[in-house]
Amino acid sequence: MKKIVLTLFTAILALTVIGPQASAAQPFKSDKELKKLRSSGQDYEVFISEEQAVERVAELTGKTEEEVREDNAKELSGDGEVNALAATCGWMETLTTVTVTDSYKPKLSVIVKACRDGSFGWLQTTTKPFYQGMVADSKKFEGDVRVELQSSGFYYLVNGRYYNNGTVTHTGTTGANTVWTATYSVSSSSNFYKSVYTGLKYRKVTP
Repeated sequence: MKKIVLTLFTAILALTVIGPQASAAQPFKSDKELKKLRSSGQDYEVFISEEQAVERVAELTGKTEEEVREDNAKELSGDGEVNALAATCGWMETLTTVTVTDSYKPKLSVIVKACRDGSFGWLQTTTKPFYQGMVADSKKFEGDVRVELQSSGFYYLVNGRYYNNGTVTHTGTTGANTVWTATYSVSSSSNFYKSVYTGLKYRKVTP
């Protein structure tokens, strides 16, 4: 009888200690897993932490992490957001193939605020995307990248030109509510390659 009671006590103690630790585990990928995913060449969506988002945007833009934080102070502070009390919030990094020609298919990167509460997830439609732009391509993009946020994904439209040479500059992101447009220019551009216009397309995202 004593042995049974001791066994039950041990099991209850284990649940008490292990249970909360397991439920508090963060759903974010490790830096090693992210590196492997980003180098795969495939489209993806992944839930990342604020620090991982800052590091990624710094990598994509060539800015320092401090500059990225200063540029996105409002988005990082969470001003105006309404989250469920039990929600875990972070950022969804997405990569989507954009077809310019049959042989040239660069990627669209969009990083948006997202939350999870148990098995339920959603995008924060009131928060400006942390990043929206063309990446992982050998050419230079000039034009606009428009994103319209929905709770379960976003509409996007890419309209611009590609050059083989030049220096890309992000000249600003404008918009309000759920619609945002990032504009890029190419200085010292040369050797025009191809124009691109995707039309309005939808990218489903599942946090």
